Amino acid sequence: LVNLLSLLFNPCALYGILGIVISMIIDYCFYGFWTIPVLGNLHFNVIMGMGSLYGTHPIHWYLTAGIPAMTGLFFPLLIMDFFIDERRHKKWNLRSVCWCIILSYTILHSLSSHKEFRFL
Repeated sequence: LVNLLSLLFNPCALYGILGIVISMIIDYCFYGFWTIPVLGNLHFNVIMGMGSLYGTHPIHWYLTAGIPAMTGLFFPLLIMDFFIDERRHKKWNLRSVCWCIILSYTILHSLSSHKEFRFL
């Protein structure tokens, strides 16, 4: 588990922090004060539950409609890649880490009632 966490966060932390800092500087230039607009969106859509004003889909929508529509003809390859046997590998590899990120992102977004293709 420690190996997985270090593989996930070590390369991503630098670029994630850098992206947040650059975004905050750009937002400061345009708004004139320090702000993080993503937190406003999170508050409105998730905490207040107002995202449903823009339409709703069932919890399984990303898995049954969103991902198949976005991947198109590559969907069978995506499914095949997911089920490839990884028991021969003793440690987490980059492919496993990518699948962990993709699945956790999709599951978390599936909990919201308002879903759009652009959220994927």
